[in-house]
Amino acid sequence: MKKILILPLLVVLIFMFSCGPNQDELASQSLDRATSLLEHRDTVGALSVLDSALLHYPKASKVLPQLELMKGNVYTDLCNHLKKQIDSCEVMILELSKDFVIEKRPYDNNKWYVYKRQTLKRSWNRSFIEVNLNDKGEIYLTSNYIGKKSLNHTAIRVYDKKLSCKTFPVELGTVDNHHSEFMESKWEKVSYKDGASDDLIRFFVSHADRHLKAVFLGKRYYYILLEKYDKDAVVKSYNLSLVLKKRAALKKELKHIDQRMCSSLQNVTK
Repeated sequence: MKKILILPLLVVLIFMFSCGPNQDELASQSLDRATSLLEHRDTVGALSVLDSALLHYPKASKVLPQLELMKGNVYTDLCNHLKKQIDSCEVMILELSKDFVIEKRPYDNNKWYVYKRQTLKRSWNRSFIEVNLNDKGEIYLTSNYIGKKSLNHTAIRVYDKKLSCKTFPVELGTVDNHHSEFMESKWEKVSYKDGASDDLIRFFVSHADRHLKAVFLGKRYYYILLEKYDKDAVVKSYNLSLVLKKRAALKKELKHIDQRMCSSLQNVTK
């Protein structure tokens, strides 16, 4: 009797499992999820769902073309959006760079934006704070000293009354703390790279309207009153650096998407 009851039960179970959703139905559900995510502007989530469906439901012959078409459209829209943002950055860079000249440096593939009032021709014989900005948006400060006596300075501090900010020190004898002599003058050039001047740059941007002074910190101190055009150099270089960094990030993202699209097409054709 028990054997007679088991047989119909097995038939029912087999029927239930055989009636589960097929790959076309599962792929169609993924298509609906991807559509919903796109409506909520979740492009990354939608692409993830589409990629997963294309990978796991290769026999969904009715729905696969729709999945591939949607994925292609998403990639195209995303690329076009990024290209428009890059174009907007190019326009802003063109406008902001009017106050700069572009130079190449020895053994360096980057292009450097030099503020016009801080070119070598205008600044070779004065002590001042120089801004360094390349086409990747990397920015840092350099302190340039010229005088009769050595300072052996390793840092600079900028201040006005109770407000104050300084760079991290750059030790004597290192490649970024350079000393030389010309005729009877002592030359010192200290570059505050790798974030050593980031705080001071932001300090300039926040307080450029104040009467800022600077002191070169070393075995001897040397004080200067910052000229308006030297403060402008920092502020304008900083603003330009933000756009240059944004452009670089957008180009990197666009390249990543292009590579992902090419990889996806290769997987489809296999």
